[in-house]
Amino acid sequence: MIAVRSVLRTSLVMTTLSLALSGCFGSGSNPASPSPQTPVTPANPDPATPTNPTNPTTPTNPTTPTGPSNAGISTSFTVTATIVGDVVSNVNAGEVKTDQNMTLTTTGSVGRGESAGNVTSATINAIHASESGAASMTITDGVNGAKIQNHTGGAWANASGGAVENDISLQTSMEKTVVNGSYAPGEAHESYAYMTFGTWFEDRTTGSTAQGVNGSFVYGSATDPASIPSTGTASYAGNISGTYFLANGAEPPDTHASMNATVDFSARSLSFSTQNSRIYNSYDNTYDQATNKVTIVNSNATAAPELNMNGTLTYAAGSNVFSGTVTDAGGRSGTATGRFFGPAAEEIGGAFGLSAAGKGTHSGYFVGKK
Repeated sequence: MIAVRSVLRTSLVMTTLSLALSGCFGSGSNPASPSPQTPVTPANPDPATPTNPTNPTTPTNPTTPTGPSNAGISTSFTVTATIVGDVVSNVNAGEVKTDQNMTLTTTGSVGRGESAGNVTSATINAIHASESGAASMTITDGVNGAKIQNHTGGAWANASGGAVENDISLQTSMEKTVVNGSYAPGEAHESYAYMTFGTWFEDRTTGSTAQGVNGSFVYGSATDPASIPSTGTASYAGNISGTYFLANGAEPPDTHASMNATVDFSARSLSFSTQNSRIYNSYDNTYDQATNKVTIVNSNATAAPELNMNGTLTYAAGSNVFSGTVTDAGGRSGTATGRFFGPAAEEIGGAFGLSAAGKGTHSGYFVGKK
């Protein structure tokens, strides 16, 4: 800003003095001597002291626009179980907690598309860490028996030392829901450019009862809130992957489903739903390098329409995080929380957790793109 200087102009007022002479002449008399008036001494001018000029205000530096930054969403919960030999029973899942500030750090890059990564270390830091006071969970290639396997579209690590078994799965592509059959990776995998997603399990077994923390996450280049459209709509399609902890305490199966979300940017809301939910008690894949084709064998998939979810998720102005209540057809309810990812909100991803008394817990992650 430019300072305005105030200048006071002072006018000097001078007083003009007049001498008045008057005479009266009578017959035969001498004229009276005039009495001169004493001149009035003019007052000294008293100009007002000018005020000091106002110091100019230092201009503020312009705000640097905020660019995309890495951020994530995770859910996690404590799991207990009884394991005798290869038999798992009495599986119980605790309260599902959400962390909007989870971080993922890797040494090396996670594979994307058809390119393999070179990860040698992965660290997860999420709400599960605060439950035990630990800062994070790290798996490093070659330490404590860990071996990180890098492949196209992700990495997988397992650290086993004695009775402890920690796992981290890092993915950048997602298999579409398939029951049986063959497909080429490009046909049945959705590759994501701005997100890494997956699961982890941190073993906390003590004594005869198996215990650990099960988590799901999405992490990546979050959209600058200023770059999220303020009007119009957009549709995102993708998939979910989760684990269904049954109420009867049996070993939990994996779940997959299709995911759709329609965003109304002016209302800052998402209509979120999943379809074609399936439970996979076990499945095996074979890969033919010559034809670049994957064949699903012995999938043992079971339709599970009771796991189909619906809900409305909303986000505040100036935020890239959306959240809301979701319910499924089986009577479970919970929360789904996610973010926009990519420079122009090209992708969405997040995590969910639903439960109900006597009906188990279903938790996992979802991803989608325009």
